[in-house]
Amino acid sequence: MRWMDRWRQHFRSLFRRARVEDELDREFRFHLEQQIEENRAAGMAPDEARRSALATLGGVTQLQEACRDMRGVQWIETLVQDLRYGLRTMGRNPGFTTVAVLTLALGIGANTAIFSLLDAVELRRLPVRHPEQLAEIQWTTEKPANWQGYSSYTGCDSRVGRKDACSFPYAIFDQFRSQSKSFESVFAFAGPAGVQALIRGEITPASAELVSGEFFATLGVPAQLGRVLDASDDRPGADATAVLSSAFWQAHFGSDPGIVGKTIALEGAPFTIVGVAPREFFGLQPIRIPSLWIAIHAGRKLGPGWWDALDDKNAWLPLIGRLAPGVTLEAAHAELEVLFRQSLPPDPGHAPGTAGQPGIRLVSAARGLAGMRMRYSQPLQVLMAVVGLVMLIACANIANLLLARSSVRRKEMAIRLAIGGGRRRLFRQLLTESALLATAGGVAGLLVAMWARRVLAALFTPSGERMLFDVRLNTTVFGFAAAVATLTAVLFGLAPALAGSQVEPVVALKSGTGAAGPVGRRSRFGWSLVAGEMALALLLLVGAGLFLRTLINLETLDPGFRRDHLLTFVVSRKHDGRPIESRPLLNAELQARLAALPGVVSATWSSEVLLAGNLETDRIRIEGKGDKDASVQIMRVGPRYFETLAIPILSGRNIRPEDCRPDADAVWVNHALAQRYFGGDDPLGTRIARGTRKFQIAGVVGDTKYETLRSEIAPTVYTPSNGGGVFQLRTAADPMSVAGAVPQAVHEVTPDLLVLDVKSESAQVDAQLFTEHVMARLSAVFGLLALVLASVGIYGVLAYSVTRRTGEIAIRTSLGAMPREIARMILADGLRPAAAGAAAGLAASFAVTRFIGGFLFGVAPVDLPTYAAATLFLLGVAALACYLPARRATKVDPIAALREE
Repeated sequence: MRWMDRWRQHFRSLFRRARVEDELDREFRFHLEQQIEENRAAGMAPDEARRSALATLGGVTQLQEACRDMRGVQWIETLVQDLRYGLRTMGRNPGFTTVAVLTLALGIGANTAIFSLLDAVELRRLPVRHPEQLAEIQWTTEKPANWQGYSSYTGCDSRVGRKDACSFPYAIFDQFRSQSKSFESVFAFAGPAGVQALIRGEITPASAELVSGEFFATLGVPAQLGRVLDASDDRPGADATAVLSSAFWQAHFGSDPGIVGKTIALEGAPFTIVGVAPREFFGLQPIRIPSLWIAIHAGRKLGPGWWDALDDKNAWLPLIGRLAPGVTLEAAHAELEVLFRQSLPPDPGHAPGTAGQPGIRLVSAARGLAGMRMRYSQPLQVLMAVVGLVMLIACANIANLLLARSSVRRKEMAIRLAIGGGRRRLFRQLLTESALLATAGGVAGLLVAMWARRVLAALFTPSGERMLFDVRLNTTVFGFAAAVATLTAVLFGLAPALAGSQVEPVVALKSGTGAAGPVGRRSRFGWSLVAGEMALALLLLVGAGLFLRTLINLETLDPGFRRDHLLTFVVSRKHDGRPIESRPLLNAELQARLAALPGVVSATWSSEVLLAGNLETDRIRIEGKGDKDASVQIMRVGPRYFETLAIPILSGRNIRPEDCRPDADAVWVNHALAQRYFGGDDPLGTRIARGTRKFQIAGVVGDTKYETLRSEIAPTVYTPSNGGGVFQLRTAADPMSVAGAVPQAVHEVTPDLLVLDVKSESAQVDAQLFTEHVMARLSAVFGLLALVLASVGIYGVLAYSVTRRTGEIAIRTSLGAMPREIARMILADGLRPAAAGAAAGLAASFAVTRFIGGFLFGVAPVDLPTYAAATLFLLGVAALACYLPARRATKVDPIAALREE
């Protein structure tokens, strides 16, 4: 029990200090009085008895201090004293404290806010049972991703030289599910995709994710209310059922506890609500959150296009499995590799087991789908590095401020050393003051982060969509903020604490402020910090310049069609329970009515939204080009499509209304297809086969970018069609001036259609480039902030240098130095470290910018114009920062300065 007694004594000494000190005083008084009584009994006079007793016991104060040391809490008492003194010091210098805390708050807040997004996207595990056991199943091949008719899935990440796909046909999923022994269970899913939900008579946009019956059981997600989907819901002929997300239930049903058993209409089909998912469950992607989940077999009730499971060549289902107990990823991979190759059709080009054959790839799904995380985590990682560099510059600035203040406090430090204070205690005191500044900056930084995380999450959310990130400040984020604050205290506090504790008392007390010796070394160290700040600032400016050049290149890129004065929108059938009239020529009627709107030059339709990131792909066979299939993009279009989009017709004729009939066989190809498969031959009149149908090439048109602005131009086939729910209007003026009249015009033709996503093509481009916009804006903001901090640093050090050299400047002036010579001397002092920092920054930029090459477009990581512009800008701002101290130096009054010296 001795350790318990010892700890009890420690706590008493800390929390009942007055009582313990009183007991110690009474104990010493008792022993002193006892010794005095013994001395008086021996015949001593009272005064002599007291002196003898004190001599016998020794120094009372020293004995009391020894007793306090034996309690083991002296270091805590010393720390409390240091904290109190540090707080008083901060209070006596409110200006310095405010500047330092605000600087730290901006740095720590920015780092914490971006880390909270990174945590939400990349670090946080799925809120499911044992997420570490989940694995995403992918397949990979050296051939194009639609090998043997399989379509690629854009959520996958790719490795150089290979193609990775995330989706499988239903038949292969069924084989894995039934035959794999390495997985406890495997589930499939698709989406989420937009649907129309009829709620209380109103059509509400929603997103539905199709899942197999094993989805919730494999993840280990119970229902918050009712039950979840199971295998009985996912079979042919089963009742259509749905599970709502907690957010959708709260937003549209007011958290109605009686929702289970009620019906919701999706795309006009009734679904029975069987349960509500837990509040913390967002699905498999923290950035694509579904409104509800329905079974895969229920998808056919949503209408054509939702159900293609019987097509063995349509790979539309991503797969995730839970590893069986004791099974490793390697063992599971080996088993699935065999099952996968058994399920593939024969490939005459590659023998089984050769390098060209498709294979299986397993990726941990503990944090959700890897491909969607990659889309956001890479930009966030770059921004994390950027704000980290800004934090380093801020630390260097505060270190310089503390160094300057330590010079002012040299006499105070010398006196404390002269009266018995130890250098270690002095070092600890100065480091404690830095820790207090870092703590205050950390607390203020959390307040900044609480505001900034929402702003950043909104910036990373495409326009028109709801916020996709769960950016709560959890224990991980708080721990990161505490770690950053601790690190900054060490970074900016260590050098000033060492400098302040190494003062020589005799020298400092004799020389007053003392300009020589250690101060000179501190000055050189301060200039070194300034050079480092300039180097980091230039690195950030170069990065910002490259991101800005990338954005400009993409915004000014010619996609092959005119995107100005172009309005796009989607029409969709209303599913509100009323019968829909069948009108085969509905699109032609809509085209005629829309073209008659004031301000509309021409109107057309197509199957896809331009530059929306997806396009139908298929394989065709070209007559006279052997038996090899050609992989092409397919775009279904209406009359006047090329005219409306201003796509030039290079040869052949334009699309006619009769070409849109179901039995018509005319198609158009782009220049890229003609060049790749015909070379110098004329493709007009050549027949091509797509599946069982044959077509004839009636024209060749210019190349266009349809998927993304970054994507390469792919061979494209245009098929005239009466179908297609995407309309494009060419306008004479601002396209949004016509937008208000579009819904009414459509309603006049038929009340059965909804008009959705009305936007200009320029807005569509901006939506696609929102990541580039965010990267350019934030990198520019942080680059300019870094430059401002570095400029403040160079100004502060130079101004302090001018103050300390006032006597020297006065002597030079007295000896005949002209004001311009004084200004030149001061400017040179400031620009030397700036130039050195710029040289180091250029070297760092050459080494570092290659890591952001994947984010750039139309500009190389080593772009000399960008480097030169950033360097000149940096040096120009540095010269401005040096101007004020140099000007002040020219105004020094020699007589007054020398008299003061």
